[in-house]
Amino acid sequence: GAWTNSLGMPFVSVPSAPVRFCVWETRVQDFAKFVEATGHDTGDEMFVAGTNGWQLCPGRNWRAPGFPQTPRHPVVGVNWHDARAFCQWLTDHERRQSRIGDREGYRLPTDVEWSAAVGLTNETGGNPQARFLGVPGVFPWGTHWPPTTLAGNFAPELGVDPFDRTAPVGSFAPNLLGIFDLAGNVAEWCEDRWNDEKTFRVLRSAPWNNDCRLCLMSSYRFVNLPEVRMDFYGFRVVLPLSN
Repeated sequence: GAWTNSLGMPFVSVPSAPVRFCVWETRVQDFAKFVEATGHDTGDEMFVAGTNGWQLCPGRNWRAPGFPQTPRHPVVGVNWHDARAFCQWLTDHERRQSRIGDREGYRLPTDVEWSAAVGLTNETGGNPQARFLGVPGVFPWGTHWPPTTLAGNFAPELGVDPFDRTAPVGSFAPNLLGIFDLAGNVAEWCEDRWNDEKTFRVLRSAPWNNDCRLCLMSSYRFVNLPEVRMDFYGFRVVLPLSN
């Protein structure tokens, strides 16, 4: 069922996944509360999308990504460790308030849970690499290409949305489960490793700078080192259902 936490983050249940999913990506205002409470060091440089590829820009971080963000925009410039630290803080914070039980806790979604949220229930393969593009031609908005107007926040080249970079969460229609931005806005860190080599972590959802047909398919995965911060990397959280 639907449920809202202490930060005003709404959650919905997902059939075939044992978790409640936050309906939107973690916002600047949510992340700010965590940093204020913990003093978490989010670094002072990140990779920024430019005309000649990705460049590491000193002085850029989630507070100053190089483009305007309101409190309701999805936080960007966070790496996998930052996202995990947010989940741990939120867990501790809400246990102290008795909003969740001592055995409940927030975390990042697994790759399989994210697939369930986007409606991919027929994937095969033992890890994200094996599941990569295993269901071709299916997008978060359906099976047609290109996406229709306002299907999500994608690269300006597709011409389907008015946003140059990120968009406030909930700006587009949700999917049938009530979950927003499973395509577009930011790429979302997941719990999983890419494969058994344990080097890379997985991200799902093609972000605001993407116009590539393959990347926008629901079964596409992005991979990177867990330390990397980019101006289109964010995350959403899940709350496992208590047994």
